[in-house]
Amino acid sequence: MIGQFYNFHGTPYEIGTQHGVAMRQAIIEESAAAIAQLTNLRSWSETAALQYMVDAYEPLFRQYTPRALEEVRGIADGAELSYAHAFFCATRDQMPMRSEADGCTAFACGMSATRDGHVLMGQTKDTGAPLERYRIMRVTDDRDERRLMLNYPGWIANLCVTSQGMAFTGNSLYARMPQGDVAPSSLLKRIIMESASVRDVLDSMAGLRFSNGCYMVGDATGHLVRMEWVSGDVDIEDISTTAYGHANTILCERLKVHELDEPSVACSPVRGKRVQSVLDHLADDITVESLQQLTADHGNDPQSICSHQAPDALIWTTAAIVSDLTAREMYIAIGNPCQTAFQHYTLDSIPAP
Repeated sequence: MIGQFYNFHGTPYEIGTQHGVAMRQAIIEESAAAIAQLTNLRSWSETAALQYMVDAYEPLFRQYTPRALEEVRGIADGAELSYAHAFFCATRDQMPMRSEADGCTAFACGMSATRDGHVLMGQTKDTGAPLERYRIMRVTDDRDERRLMLNYPGWIANLCVTSQGMAFTGNSLYARMPQGDVAPSSLLKRIIMESASVRDVLDSMAGLRFSNGCYMVGDATGHLVRMEWVSGDVDIEDISTTAYGHANTILCERLKVHELDEPSVACSPVRGKRVQSVLDHLADDITVESLQQLTADHGNDPQSICSHQAPDALIWTTAAIVSDLTAREMYIAIGNPCQTAFQHYTLDSIPAP
């Protein structure tokens, strides 16, 4: 079934256990795929790969978000996996030398850019991954903090909107690998999910370096930032007073020297210019509906924002999301958004079957 909805609640461990029980087989498959990817890339044994991920990243999670590790422990018990396997699955998006092609087009719109003054964010998901991999989760924890997530089985951080009014977008950037230790991208995502404001996120990540990627982070007060992490360095720009688009191209001139060619996202400059052009045209009249239409845009096809599976395509659009941070709501389309209706999700109601 595509886009299954799950409602989890309780302590982090209880949430993880429910997650593990509900998606046991899918989590086992997700974990196996992650291990195969890293062992192939590094010529490591499974034991060595598992040990690397736990040794490299668990201390950071323990320091910055220990509740996430309790959730991982619950996933392990619920899915009847070892803790190391569950941790590997939960953090697979930041594996070193990650080989999966990944390209997305994202946008963030401040209060002055929208018709009703709401803060709106969203993006396409361009991965080529099977649609059946997507899960939609609503989580209510023991502190009565809630989040809606477009997620994968076994993952502990992904695209979301929270009861605190937090959300983010994520775009892969292809650049030289950072030298020295860097924090995993899922740690940044989890910090965002557990924060009350963009200011809290910026304070929490002070002193950390993250793996390559662009993240736009927003809160319901209208504070929006764009951060490009490239080769261990970062450029942070306040984008609160505008409508801002981003694809998979490094925009900071200082960091572009590190950029690498990546065939799977060769269309990124075209998509980036197109999304910004549409946002500029909409000016201060942006709505949830116009952003949904933006994710379905075929301008400059086949280098369009909404891309379709083709014999020579490495990636294509598999989902789209628009989040209303002010209302704490998400609109999700699984599949090409030009062909799939967006479904409306809130923090309070269970969607109709």
